[in-house]
Amino acid sequence: ELWEQLIKQGYRNATQLKADADFASLHSDPRFTKLLEQIEPAPRFAAVWQADIHFESRLITVDSAKESRRSVQQLVAQGYRPQAIAVDSNFQLPTSPFQLLFHLPVIPEEEKESLAIVQSAAATALLRLGTTERVWPLLQDQPDPRIRSYLLHRLASYGVDPQSLLKQLATETEVSRQRSLILGLGEFARAKLLSSEQHASLLSDLIRRYSNDPDSGIHGAAEWSLRQLDAEDEIVKLKAAYSTGELVGDRNWYLTKTGANNNTSLTLTIIHPPNEFIMSSPVHEVDRFQGPTSKIEIRHRRRIGRTFAIGEHEVTVAQFKALRPRHSFDTTKARTSDSPANMISWYDAAEYCNWLSEREGIPRDQWCYDPTQKFAEGMVLFPDYLQRAGYRLPSEAEWEYACRAGTTTARFYGKTEALLSEYAWYLTNSKSERLLPVGSLRPNDFGIFDVQGNVSEWCQDRALVYGTVSESVEDKEQADKTSNTNNRILRGGSFFNAAADVRSSNRYVDQPGNQFSRYGFRVARTYR
Repeated sequence: ELWEQLIKQGYRNATQLKADADFASLHSDPRFTKLLEQIEPAPRFAAVWQADIHFESRLITVDSAKESRRSVQQLVAQGYRPQAIAVDSNFQLPTSPFQLLFHLPVIPEEEKESLAIVQSAAATALLRLGTTERVWPLLQDQPDPRIRSYLLHRLASYGVDPQSLLKQLATETEVSRQRSLILGLGEFARAKLLSSEQHASLLSDLIRRYSNDPDSGIHGAAEWSLRQLDAEDEIVKLKAAYSTGELVGDRNWYLTKTGANNNTSLTLTIIHPPNEFIMSSPVHEVDRFQGPTSKIEIRHRRRIGRTFAIGEHEVTVAQFKALRPRHSFDTTKARTSDSPANMISWYDAAEYCNWLSEREGIPRDQWCYDPTQKFAEGMVLFPDYLQRAGYRLPSEAEWEYACRAGTTTARFYGKTEALLSEYAWYLTNSKSERLLPVGSLRPNDFGIFDVQGNVSEWCQDRALVYGTVSESVEDKEQADKTSNTNNRILRGGSFFNAAADVRSSNRYVDQPGNQFSRYGFRVARTYR
């Protein structure tokens, strides 16, 4: 009671109350605890975070649910280890949720590259020795695909017998291994190392797979390898047969009916995203824009939450001419009708998407852009455009997920610039001279071509800085009025860009009304 009176009169020496032995008998009295709370604020804690290129971090909420325990187990299995714990003042075991910070030590990129080169060399030697059972698993999808990429590029030049790949492809049931085997055999065809019998056998097999296989990755790989077999006429025939605007059977790809009469149909790849994926770059990624502390490429978890379709190729000159025959392309760069359309503004791309929706017979109330407005500054986007079935530009999240095709490396084939010229048309191999016809270089695992290099591709979204929240970020509409002062996103880099800009997470921004010889696009739509 005396202490209560003293505190009312302004006594504030909490340290004396807790430390003086004369008051020890009061420490268990709840009234004493209450008095302490009046003169001593409850403790607060702050966590200091820093960008550390030696670790990757994951912060997860842990509770008594089985799903929570499973998440912890998955992280531990991947090599993550708990680093810190965060609880609040009401924390009680075993029911109270808390947060755990996990760290994963980062292996330097140079060591990963060196190891991948050694492993691919060993795998090549095993193939030459006829000991293949340990090699085929290396051709399977992995978040880090660099060993597979090095191996595929060694096959033709290191004396491997193509018959071993033909034999394995005939019996292989795992889809991603089939894709790799098709691309590997394409390397032999490109190097003119197939016998006439092998050429005929592979041609027949790829024609069947290109037209009938439901997997979009196999469809794209077969297209590239058919081109290495000089079978462009077969590709044209097969495209004409399937240019219906609808899925055929269980295929995860289709061709528009628009352009069926003159071989300018667009091929669309159907993509089923997982519950979430990791978007943007880790702090240790080489060439990350503005380095480890940059806010432009903050890594985060993103949830798309819908099935969508995206163009297998960039929209070509011939395809865009169907909308605007007299468009002012830069023909010094886009020299052929099957080159990607260039000198395209964001408004031009949006107008093409609406035009394509009309040509494909999509109901007007499902178009993603208001046809009563001009495609110019001030146009307002429908607030539910991601729910509509019409054609549109891909959201930035859709574009990056489609580009990565399940990989987590700087580029969809791995990291090294040593192989970049095989997958992307960029400054080093283009010399800024011209654009390549679409589909000339190898596709990614979703069967999508030129997703890095050739032209920079407009996305639907405004240029925003990513947030740093720990939970998944929902991919939502940005239904605002367009303005030339609010930049829009371009992705993928172009023939004009250096290697640092040709990465899966690289972001470029510009005003939506600008047109340059390196600006183009590919179409997308919400499929269901």
